Amino acid sequence: MLRAEQMGWVDAFRRLLAVVGSLWPKLVLSFTSGVGHFLGLIGVSVLGALMVARVRNGEPFDGLMVALLILAPLTALLTWLESWFSHDLAFRLLAQMRIALYRQLDRLAPGYLQRRRSGDLVAMATQDVETVEYFFAHTVANAFVATVVPAGVLITLLVHGWQLALALLPFLALAAWSPVLTRSVIERLGTVARADLGGLNAHVVDTLQGLREIAAFQAGPQRRADFARLVEAYVPVRLAFNRQITLQRIWLELLIGGGGLTVLVVGTALVNAGELPATTLPLLTLLAMGAFLPISELAQVGRRLGDTIGATRRLTAIPPEPVPVLAGAGVADGHV
Repeated sequence: MLRAEQMGWVDAFRRLLAVVGSLWPKLVLSFTSGVGHFLGLIGVSVLGALMVARVRNGEPFDGLMVALLILAPLTALLTWLESWFSHDLAFRLLAQMRIALYRQLDRLAPGYLQRRRSGDLVAMATQDVETVEYFFAHTVANAFVATVVPAGVLITLLVHGWQLALALLPFLALAAWSPVLTRSVIERLGTVARADLGGLNAHVVDTLQGLREIAAFQAGPQRRADFARLVEAYVPVRLAFNRQITLQRIWLELLIGGGGLTVLVVGTALVNAGELPATTLPLLTLLAMGAFLPISELAQVGRRLGDTIGATRRLTAIPPEPVPVLAGAGVADGHV
């Protein structure tokens, strides 16, 4: 694990993406359906705004109504498909990662098992591998969409008025860079939290395995006190971690409101100057706020993303370990 502590976010993501291998078509489908999902959400809002404008002007809106009736269920279908493709990919990869971990532990046994607590290894093969699921099911596609959708919105605003795009750009940049600015804190707290949680699991498993000895030596109160001490050490780390995530969410909400309000103010000035139709301003404001949707989705998984980095570091510590037994029955087929 010591060798894995220096692993940064880029290295962790590169190692996780390398696991995809031949399943890359499913990853592409997840990307495509994710982009369609967010574009559909924005499109529903845009069609609604256009219908309101048509009603206000006393114009027919039958075509917009038909388009909305088609786009709404299509957006729901794309949402389901994005979830299906991403989770199907994630759980297939989790199965492969867990099998690879057990095979490596099989090669390292029994010598390596004397240096690691069995409860910690159980937590690694169960909780840590499950935590990585969040990267494949909720992070990869959202990160891609968080780049494509805001870029498309900025281009649309630029077409209607460069002032609108310029007004929104700082807020989008701050929203995109806020996770990067707090990366080191989230990374450190997430790694420490996963290590402390692994210690808790190791303590529980060791206690269950040694119930006979604990009862024989009347060590129950001592084990209980040790568990309480581990919990007391884990809770402050987790609270600090969740505090950072809460501050990020508050900051993101302020950016969304500020970005939409700024676009509305600049758009109002353009309308008064006769450079922008009044009916287009609500539409562009909705587009501007819709640009934050994928970034918001990505920020919501920030808590688990820090856990994912910690879990990846723990899992990465196993494969580089030297195999102590290189000859004997079973070594030829990869098992000792």
